[in-house]
Amino acid sequence: MKASIQQLESSVNKQNQYNLRNEIEIAGVDESESESLQHIATLVSKKVGVNLKEEDVDEITRVGPKRGSNSRQAPSKDLLPRTIVVKLVRRTKRNEILQAAKIRRNLTSDGIVEGPSKKLYINERLTKDTRLLFRDARQRSRQHGFRFCWIRDGTIQIRQEEKRPAITIRSSDDLDKHLGPMSAPNSA
Repeated sequence: MKASIQQLESSVNKQNQYNLRNEIEIAGVDESESESLQHIATLVSKKVGVNLKEEDVDEITRVGPKRGSNSRQAPSKDLLPRTIVVKLVRRTKRNEILQAAKIRRNLTSDGIVEGPSKKLYINERLTKDTRLLFRDARQRSRQHGFRFCWIRDGTIQIRQEEKRPAITIRSSDDLDKHLGPMSAPNSA
């Protein structure tokens, strides 16, 4: 019965990840009351070298609870701005933006929003379960000497060396099978 529940949870997560296939996340853009998310997304895409038209976008929103919503409370500098989620009409445009962002890794908020320059990140959108599994995969792959750990189309891949084949990670069981258990931190 436990195996059946895990299989159902995995199936639901896979379907939810599939539903996010046309979405990207833009992290690191400061928020303002009068911001235009369409304008910000257009500027970010231009900065990576992709022409994003209004008709390419289905929906744009910030995700997560609004921070510093009390007008008397100044937003803390330690809090990260909420992530912008851009749902695109076509997956090809999403892939074009992700590929261009991969080439231009050192993106900053200069010329996009006012304020101090901050590093921007453009990534594909992941479900919570996939995000947590990816975090665990990155930690374990570093501990066990794997040089590469990445996401492509919502699927986690690891590779030990340049010429070796990639290994697909779909669950914690796959991590245990291919990388072994998480090592305990050394306490001196």
